[in-house]
Amino acid sequence: MNIAIVEDNKQAQDILVSHIENCAKKLDIVVNIFLFNDGLEFVDKFDNLYDIIYFDVEMKYMDGMTAAQKIRSKDSEVLIVFVTNHAQVAIQGYSVEATDFLLKPLAYFTFEEHFKKIIKKITSRNKDESSIVLRVSGTIKRINQNVIKYVQSQGHYIDFVTLDNEYTIIDTMKNTETRLDNQIFFRCSNSYIVNFNYIDKVDKNTIYIDGEMIQISRSKKKEFIERFTDFLGEQVI
Repeated sequence: MNIAIVEDNKQAQDILVSHIENCAKKLDIVVNIFLFNDGLEFVDKFDNLYDIIYFDVEMKYMDGMTAAQKIRSKDSEVLIVFVTNHAQVAIQGYSVEATDFLLKPLAYFTFEEHFKKIIKKITSRNKDESSIVLRVSGTIKRINQNVIKYVQSQGHYIDFVTLDNEYTIIDTMKNTETRLDNQIFFRCSNSYIVNFNYIDKVDKNTIYIDGEMIQISRSKKKEFIERFTDFLGEQVI
């Protein structure tokens, strides 16, 4: 999970980082925290990779509310939380669909309740969305699962082949398989996971996807036929 903190006060920044890390540890969640000192810097460097953004409202150069408005115009999904000394900011926050408002100073137990709710919201949302976050060459990419044609394992490397690109990460096939939607993805061998939506043809033990020939292992053949037949049946109106 990727979390951005946009806060120009070092002490307030440190407290927020500490609260997030402690909560994440309790909930057994892996978090990547990105720190920014002002709204202008954040807007300039913004990339659509965050799950949550914590904005301090009062900052030099560009205040948190203005920065949030600019970010919302670029990303309609990211959860925005304001951290402020002034409760009245909550009214303004509706314009950017803020998820929550936290009053300074941040008490840990108050923050913990907030964090549990926001994680529940993200978990619930992710069940309805089809995306996967990949760490590619030091950067983080959010990929819609529906554009992934197939996944190939080559040693310790995993290649995600999409409609218009290819992304390589270091991971295991076992872990990758658990992260993908099993309604549309199937692991047909030790080296391949295919997306049912992109299968052009199946001939004996070979799957054809955009000219790529992918072998079905003998141990997976029966399950593949059953799953793919069920999938095709659901597509018929």
